[in-house]
Amino acid sequence: MHHSLDRFTLLSFYCSNIRALCGRISSLLIQKRIHDSILYQINATQIVSSGTIYIALIKIKKGPYQLLCGLLLMKKITKEEIVNYRNKLSEEIHELEKLLVDTPEGKLICAKDRNSFKWYLSHRGKTTYLSKRKNKTLAKMLAEKRYTELKIKNLKQEQLAVDFYLRHCPDSIDSADMLLAPNSGYRELLKDRHFSVSDRQLEWQREAFNSNPLYPEACKFAGISGNMLRSKSEMLIDAALYSHGICFRYECELSINGVKYYPDFMIFRPSDGNIVYWEHLGALDNPAYSKKSFEKMYNYSTAGIVLGVNLIVTVETENEPLKMADVEHDIRRFILQ
Repeated sequence: MHHSLDRFTLLSFYCSNIRALCGRISSLLIQKRIHDSILYQINATQIVSSGTIYIALIKIKKGPYQLLCGLLLMKKITKEEIVNYRNKLSEEIHELEKLLVDTPEGKLICAKDRNSFKWYLSHRGKTTYLSKRKNKTLAKMLAEKRYTELKIKNLKQEQLAVDFYLRHCPDSIDSADMLLAPNSGYRELLKDRHFSVSDRQLEWQREAFNSNPLYPEACKFAGISGNMLRSKSEMLIDAALYSHGICFRYECELSINGVKYYPDFMIFRPSDGNIVYWEHLGALDNPAYSKKSFEKMYNYSTAGIVLGVNLIVTVETENEPLKMADVEHDIRRFILQ
């Protein structure tokens, strides 16, 4: 039975949660028609790392083919930078090749002999023993030669992988990422899926928003977050959210069916990045205030802002003020879940 691997495919994909790579991996596979018994006996024989580009040379046992995989650690590097890196490889290879001029002929063999090594010179099919007392200088020169030859071989393998990538990479490496750029119209539609919660939180913190312009003179209570608040009860909520390191906005504008509302607190929930709203009803024993508040809760529900899901409501009356224990309970239940 044979597997038909009759074309070659350039695989480019994102590798998330592997902080050692922290970016994009591009793999280039040369695919051949290979028998089962050979195909499943591949092993990584060498890995060469040079800071930016990682190359794994994978050989197939008993087979004449090689699979050369160029693994590029790409921290937003450009095609031009890759070309420059390729040129530096050429320069390094050239400098190493100059070291091989006038080196002794033949190859050094270090053979294990119990607890030590014996040295032999292999040249034109003949093997000659090298005395450690008489031939140490020659052995050193042959060892340096062997090291330099292997270094050149490794760099040429890396250069080959870079050449493969450059022949097949797109002109614009980050064409998909451009849709996530700050000036892209697609960003708002894509960020929930393609941004991490921490990235979305950072962006949410930086976004400008409209605050409640009504009765600014009523905001006379300074919260520890720096916000000027309208009541001492709001100071408790502000202090609790701030002490837990929770990102929130005070009286941020919310538009529902063309009507502007200003929820007391708009909160970025750190567990999933969803927005939670918090309204504090501070005069529930006032019938007119209660009626207006419940109408607002109904309008919230038409926009998917539902009590117990993404809406927290705390209440107090003249005889039953808000307690910090109640605030902490709601934070643990609905925000730090």
